Amino acid sequence: MTEQVKQYQKPLLPFDKPIAEHFRENGWFKTGKLLSSWYMLSNKNISVLIDTVKPKIVNIFVYGKYGTLRALLYDTGWSAAMSDWLFGIVPVYQKSGEYYMPIQYGAVVTESDNVEFDSDNNSLIMKGLRFFPSDRKGDPVSSAIDVVGYDEEEKEKRLAGGATEIRADWGIRLLENAIEMSVSYSDSVESQRLVTFWHPIFTHSICGQNGRAESIEYAKNAILNDKDEVKLTDEQGRMPQITISSAESRIAIQPRSEKTLRGAYRLPVEIFGDQILKTRITIEPNDVTLEVNPHIDADTEQRITVFADDKPVLHISGEDAQVQFEQVNEGIWTGKVNLPDGEHFLLAKTCRGQSSRRIFAHGDPRNKMKKVGETYLKLQYKEGPLKDLFPYVYYVGTLEPITEWWGANEGTCGSYAIRLCSLLAALYELFNDRRFSDSLFKKLSAHYEKCHKFKDGSVMPPPDLQPDGTLVPGSEEWPRPWNQFEAVKAYTLAYHTFKRHNEEDRAIKCLEWAAGYAKTIINMQRPNGSLHERYRFGTFEPCIDKVFLTPMSLGLTEYIKALDVEGVSFLGMTPDRVRQIITDQVDYARSLPESDFKMLAGGEASGNSPSWFTLFSTGRMLSRYAYPEDVRDDDRLAMDAAKLSIYLCAFYPDYPQFYMIQACIDVASHVCCSLGEMVAADWKKMCGVSLMSKGDMDDYNQALIGAALLRHGKEDIGLLPIRYALASRLSTAILDNGEVCECEVDVPGYRFRKTEFTMADVNAATLGETLFQYATDIPIV
Repeated sequence: MTEQVKQYQKPLLPFDKPIAEHFRENGWFKTGKLLSSWYMLSNKNISVLIDTVKPKIVNIFVYGKYGTLRALLYDTGWSAAMSDWLFGIVPVYQKSGEYYMPIQYGAVVTESDNVEFDSDNNSLIMKGLRFFPSDRKGDPVSSAIDVVGYDEEEKEKRLAGGATEIRADWGIRLLENAIEMSVSYSDSVESQRLVTFWHPIFTHSICGQNGRAESIEYAKNAILNDKDEVKLTDEQGRMPQITISSAESRIAIQPRSEKTLRGAYRLPVEIFGDQILKTRITIEPNDVTLEVNPHIDADTEQRITVFADDKPVLHISGEDAQVQFEQVNEGIWTGKVNLPDGEHFLLAKTCRGQSSRRIFAHGDPRNKMKKVGETYLKLQYKEGPLKDLFPYVYYVGTLEPITEWWGANEGTCGSYAIRLCSLLAALYELFNDRRFSDSLFKKLSAHYEKCHKFKDGSVMPPPDLQPDGTLVPGSEEWPRPWNQFEAVKAYTLAYHTFKRHNEEDRAIKCLEWAAGYAKTIINMQRPNGSLHERYRFGTFEPCIDKVFLTPMSLGLTEYIKALDVEGVSFLGMTPDRVRQIITDQVDYARSLPESDFKMLAGGEASGNSPSWFTLFSTGRMLSRYAYPEDVRDDDRLAMDAAKLSIYLCAFYPDYPQFYMIQACIDVASHVCCSLGEMVAADWKKMCGVSLMSKGDMDDYNQALIGAALLRHGKEDIGLLPIRYALASRLSTAILDNGEVCECEVDVPGYRFRKTEFTMADVNAATLGETLFQYATDIPIV
């Protein structure tokens, strides 16, 4: 075995302690204010994340004595529910038969007048909450999904209506094992409500003080009896016990299997009455609670912890594991397991109860990547106008390109396919196989040749290309500055790979090619440093007046480093000139009025999307790079936004392949349909309420924030998101024949996996960038 091969015989996961310990040790779960209007209330076992712009409790996290870090609140991930509508815990009231909420669909900001925050007492009060009519039939739970179908005219009409005169103060306090809430309205209303959405894998409910456990059957869509107290339990011990109580109020459990959500489960619990004086959510451990990371290293001793009064026994995939548990403290038992590569089901039991976990063990990633590598070597066009490029979409199994796509004759996505370079580079690093070096260089050369060349040497990546090499009609207005940044990043990453393998000529050529893309960014920039969203292909004429509010050029810092190391420049792109691109962008961002800050924060004003916070975080890291001596609080803001991007990820207790993943909102609604609909571009059939899925740009940004934290934030905790993004891909995204699955949805009540066709770029890019960091310890943003 060569030294090159030995180098990669190392763990995939960087830490063997419980994942929550790493977050807590680095201050990620503690009481405090995040950015301008998000708050976290925390103690040693519970954290509550609160958004005061679109007022809601976004999530409740449990850890410590509750075992594996996970989130208790849940919805399907539909974007309107996350950002513009009901999600988590929200106050609602009824008057004259209409429902009113503190969230207005499509509104930029609906925040309260002010927030009184008491960090010493782990509490806050949102003062003067404004309320807006829902304009939807049925109960508020239904309206949270019934909003599909709003057109622009209806949206504008709703926005013009404004807020009602009724205001409310919403108090939230975290106790040792409970959350207390109270809502006080400025005027009388017919019915006050707190609408909550819990993870729908609770199996039983107990209604009332003396009630008995009844099965929760989601498919019945039946409201369970109204009581003043409800306890939710899970017979498999995946979730802690939740008790919801509210004096002089009624509580209704509404387990659902929503037809409009493809049968996916939801578990709304409503507290309602004439006056809700105080609501308490008490969280209690199960009799047995198992703690083990969702992703672990294979063939390595891994510690597991069981919280139980009695000594537990452990079963792995139905077999007695013969694990020797030792009591390390009262009610705390630890043991060790050694598992082979693959999926495993762990069950800890005592005479009092049981607790289960589904996990993945990961061995040498090359075992799974070998077929992937062979697939992508075959996938490149071997001849014709698109020679050495990759098809945009292709049939799984045959690798035959699908050219009829969304009503267009499409051969490749000229702008996005540059992302594949990271995968080819990572495969070269993993296998030291010259075929990947040649494939990478050919891809870079072919991409550059297809670009539009300006007289000054700047280049613009082509948008979608037809099989004959010409532009797909209508795509001329798609080029974006983002494509330029990604191109510079791809050529710089390739430079690192060729340099590491002593291919000096190819390495320097990559820096030369990258100069053309960097120069195009300069030509795109307005005098104030901003960039428009899109430009007409072959020109620097903007197609849309809208400009990017968040800097996106963090990757340029890697290009600057490479130019400095080599002592070269091309097309006048010296390190100082490229730095000017960055400082101009930062100056523009800093010139914006304070009122625009929430827009800069992305998710605070638009969708609560992890991707927006990733962009904002990297933008603030860029500010520190541009002005290292500046005393502004860019470091804190960058870390705040990075934390929010992680908090908004999925922490599912039962689907570890999605664990800490920026689950994509839109892919499922467009891809979970037949190929015929995709070819015909029947948008009416395709679009609808989407479910959380793994794939596309949201999850790609999970790797980005990890790399950014490592490279620019000097935060070792960045290894967690970047390696978990990799582990998620290795767990279920690679098909048996080596293709990378385009879309996977795995939510309670619904399972879908796209195996008919797949796209070549984004999922492969996530694999590539995370594998590149794994193989080289170089995080490229």
